[in-house]
Amino acid sequence: SLTGRSLWIKSCLAIYIHIISRGNPLVLGWLTSLMGVSQLVSSLVSGYVADQRCIGREGVLRFAILLGVPTFFVTAWAARTEQVSFVAVALTLWGIYWGALVPPTGALLVDSTGAGEERSKWITRRFIAKKYGQASGPATALALFLLRGDEWTAHDCAFVIGAGQVVSFFAAILLCWLRDNHRDEIVIESDRCGWLEGGFNNCYGGLIGMRRLIQSFKRKHGATVAEKNCKIFEQTPLLLEDVADNYVTFDEDRPMYDSNSPDSDDVSRDSYRPVTESATNSQKIAKTIVLADISLAIAEGMTVRFFPLFFIDLLGFRPVQLFPLYIVSHLLQAEVAKLLRVLGHRYGRIQTSFVGRLVSALALLGISLSYKLRLPSMITCVVYIVHMCALNSPKPLTKGVLMDNVPENERARWNALESVNQFSWSGSAILGSIIVNRWGIVWNFVTTALLQFAAAIPLLLLFNLE
Repeated sequence: SLTGRSLWIKSCLAIYIHIISRGNPLVLGWLTSLMGVSQLVSSLVSGYVADQRCIGREGVLRFAILLGVPTFFVTAWAARTEQVSFVAVALTLWGIYWGALVPPTGALLVDSTGAGEERSKWITRRFIAKKYGQASGPATALALFLLRGDEWTAHDCAFVIGAGQVVSFFAAILLCWLRDNHRDEIVIESDRCGWLEGGFNNCYGGLIGMRRLIQSFKRKHGATVAEKNCKIFEQTPLLLEDVADNYVTFDEDRPMYDSNSPDSDDVSRDSYRPVTESATNSQKIAKTIVLADISLAIAEGMTVRFFPLFFIDLLGFRPVQLFPLYIVSHLLQAEVAKLLRVLGHRYGRIQTSFVGRLVSALALLGISLSYKLRLPSMITCVVYIVHMCALNSPKPLTKGVLMDNVPENERARWNALESVNQFSWSGSAILGSIIVNRWGIVWNFVTTALLQFAAAIPLLLLFNLE
């Protein structure tokens, strides 16, 4: 999917719109925003429905695939017309399709992995696979442009956009083989846990607040903890005491928990305070990461669509120069993500992500400075690659932390955050287009860098909570 998408959206869509709009940056900003709004609405609905048992991840995924087929044909046709209005319709359909696709696929991956470093490892692997796919898109676009004369023309861009729809079609067919088998296990084990929970409360009343302890687990982790421990509890009830020792702070001077006692709420509340505090920390971590990600997306959106125009209009790049830069950038982002996963394990995932965002903002200022000083284009390209690696490669780390701190039965909704971010930077693309139209692309870069510094601040609040 990412190969087909990067073949046209990330490679030549901005250039194509720039050509057919006769160089008007406002048109690019509004069309980008339109696609972001449609993706946002679609993803919110998709994320909610994917978390429901009646339809689930697999049902939403099948719907997205059925929606994608006509979207591909409409987009290929709209590109051939070179009409802004038809392109707007096509991008709206693509936003709806992508918004329906992202939440269930992201939730399926997270459902299939364990918490902590294991989850970050698999999210990083997915990120690396995406970057390899995104690198193959510009590589294919480069070959197509070379075959057609190495020139920026609307006709050639439309041809590449059509090729991207063909690749996206076959990628959608492959998604038909995804199955949500894990969800069936959740339903079965959750029912079993409901029976055992009642047994715990009646047979092991001497263990303080055990029933409420399990409920706290469910609030924090969804059904995960209860599912994994139900089988263990069936085999050896003595492990209940180990669980209580690990997660409950006992006060031997207090009476044992009695549900009929008027002071039972006070006893149980004090006895499982660590669990309650842990749940509160999880909520704080999740909300803070969301705030930081949306802030970063707002900053990122002001420039992401204008980088191609910077290289073409200000540096005079041809296809044979621009696309190799994209290829190298995506491949290095994948390699840097591997390195950052190791650093995140050693120094902390939040701390590593924070440093990455600071480096990204500094590199963006470096791009502006290198252009103003008329430095060689090679130096500007190197600084651009540093910026992209520092901006994107830490994202699997923060996403891993986020998924560790949200309930399992809400993961599709939290995965819809990607589309919320898409909307955020799509909305800020309008602001970016206004700045470009009045003061130029370089000042847009400077403004974005300042916003990226501000977007890193929320992560400081999580240094001691991860």
